[in-house]
Amino acid sequence: MDKAANATNGPVPQHNSFRFTEDNVSMTSDFDSGNLAKAERAGPGIYHLWTGPDCMGTLAENGCRSWLFFKVTAPIGLTATFTVKNLNLQGKLFKEGMKPVIKVPGGEWERVCSPVTFNVVGEDFEFTFMHFFKTTEAEIAFSYPWSYNDHLQLLEKLRLSALCQGIYFYKENIINSLEGRRCDLLTITSFSGMTEEREERIPLLFPEQSVERAQKFVGKPIVIITARVHPGETPGSFVMNGFLYFIMSDDPRAISLRDNFVFKIVPMLNPDGVYRGYYRTDTRGINLNRFYTNPSLAEHPTVFAVRELVMSYHRENKDQIYLYADLHGHATKKGCFIYGNYLDFPRQIETCLFAKLMALNCVNFDFEGSNFTEKNMHAKDKRGLSKDGSGRVALFKSANLVRCYTLECNYNSGRLINQILPSGLDKNPESSNDSEMYKNGPPAYTMPIFEDVGKAIGISLLDTAYLNNNSRVLPSDPGLKQLRVDVAAFLSTQIPFRFDPNIKKASKSQEDLENFIKNGCKPPKLDSRPKLKKIPEETKPQKRYFRISESSTASSERPNKSKKSSVVESPKKEAADVKPKQLSVVPVKNYTFPKPPKTDNQKILQLPRGRSKLRAIGQHKTSKSLSTKRGDSGYERNKSFEKEPMLLTVMEAAGE
Repeated sequence: MDKAANATNGPVPQHNSFRFTEDNVSMTSDFDSGNLAKAERAGPGIYHLWTGPDCMGTLAENGCRSWLFFKVTAPIGLTATFTVKNLNLQGKLFKEGMKPVIKVPGGEWERVCSPVTFNVVGEDFEFTFMHFFKTTEAEIAFSYPWSYNDHLQLLEKLRLSALCQGIYFYKENIINSLEGRRCDLLTITSFSGMTEEREERIPLLFPEQSVERAQKFVGKPIVIITARVHPGETPGSFVMNGFLYFIMSDDPRAISLRDNFVFKIVPMLNPDGVYRGYYRTDTRGINLNRFYTNPSLAEHPTVFAVRELVMSYHRENKDQIYLYADLHGHATKKGCFIYGNYLDFPRQIETCLFAKLMALNCVNFDFEGSNFTEKNMHAKDKRGLSKDGSGRVALFKSANLVRCYTLECNYNSGRLINQILPSGLDKNPESSNDSEMYKNGPPAYTMPIFEDVGKAIGISLLDTAYLNNNSRVLPSDPGLKQLRVDVAAFLSTQIPFRFDPNIKKASKSQEDLENFIKNGCKPPKLDSRPKLKKIPEETKPQKRYFRISESSTASSERPNKSKKSSVVESPKKEAADVKPKQLSVVPVKNYTFPKPPKTDNQKILQLPRGRSKLRAIGQHKTSKSLSTKRGDSGYERNKSFEKEPMLLTVMEAAGE
């Protein structure tokens, strides 16, 4: 990109100054986080602006060009028109009402008042806005800025505040960036559980050898939160600030958090990119959030440091890390939401439980907009780099962290507001859906809204551990049993769980789902034996016995000409030396046999003396009591009766 003739170049290509004597107007981006690569006067009070791409002027220059931040000095009363000519395609944001932000001396950052028009020209996105100068100075940015210097000033304020409040606050430089800037690690907790020992020095980290490591604490799980791996995603910094403000406050929930957790915070992972006014990459043009799987100390020092920190705690105690979250901004998907990981169903309920609690504690958090799919874990960006290398996925796989998240906040707005229960402790309007700002639906996001999301992280974290004495949820659901059922019911409608037959069956009723969760999300064990109906003693047929007489022996050898004949085995037969054919039988009149199932290929079998009976071809039908086992078609024949088919048939006829 060619420099304008009126430009004064700063040490960073994005840091420049411009002067237009015709209008007595000057512009500069020569400061921390500034970005204005080029400015031209197109007419009286009309200016065309270009932002500098990441790594501008180097071999690593790339197409990431959305961050804009500059200062203007102009006469009072001037109406200036600005057209930004070369942003990435941000049409989705601006169609939803996105506007740049402006700040005047003595004021706060707010969206520009004028309408914003936008257009796509070739591969570039343009937008135009106006500003009427009531003061001589104004700062203008793509979104609410948070510079490296702002970050350092906040850490100093928090350190002084901790001294006054008796909070354990310790700041360490975990690693230097490629350009030598600090990457600070904060340890925040209460003094309870503190030992005299210091944490061990991790090889290759903590370059300030004269500075001792933080104190060791016992009996407290660790929460790790990071932000600004992508330098232009400033919403992540405001969420981080809201979280820090909350856990450092005198709110009873914050006190409980400090008493029960140790917080390890890395507020700015890419200080070089932030300082230079980059949008997405570091000084080598690298998206650092794709290298957590195997980062290099020489090429990705801050990511290397975070991974080593996480793994050192994991090696010390596999259950020590309670939660990891990386905070981001998002330009396309609306709302505040979470990207989580895909796990088996019982653990999926647990990982989604935190996101569900966020929706119950934050007006602007979108639970159903969150994504926990396996597909999203492996999705590739435009450069072909997979999300397998993101902090969320790589650290989940390496340390088996159930609560491992990326939290995203759209730059502009959301798609819903949650109806949350009021809390006597939350006085700020962003925390109540009854406040004026929510009367017309989802509002345009502001810094306080982002900070409220950070506050909700702390409150929801306390709820997951059942430690929130001022909870919106725990009074009515002390063990979060019902909330787990609600989460399981939601997951049962999502891919791939909706295709699981056991989950599908369990989700038909709340009781079944409760039992399914109670059983470890395993199907109930089924008894493979057939269930027999127990017959009450008084309804059982009385056993009938018969005697074997010598007079009947001879007659049994003659053909049977009786009208009815039956065969019944006697349980107390004692004539072992008498052949079965020499026996005569006395039928048991009150015994009936169950009907065998009908088959499709039935024929009428003609029986002696005019009797007929339906019988399947090639099959002798017997009762259950006479059969040995069930075959493919009806009951298997009892072989002891195969020589007497006539007797079988007569017995069946008698049973009808």
